[in-house]
Amino acid sequence: MVNVNNIDLSMAKNESPSTHRFYRISALLDRKSDEFADFRYRVLSLVGLPSTPDV
Repeated sequence: MVNVNNIDLSMAKNESPSTHRFYRISALLDRKSDEFADFRYRVLSLVGLPSTPDV
């Protein structure tokens, strides 16, 4: 998670080569954003919880 809206992804990937995804905190606060949906799906999958559509 990053708290920068205009992140330079190429620099971020160089600084953190093992990181495959970067999530902007501002996007995670918006429950309708694609980033929120992706983040939510991945966290639920990792911890083994079932996903419900609009929670």
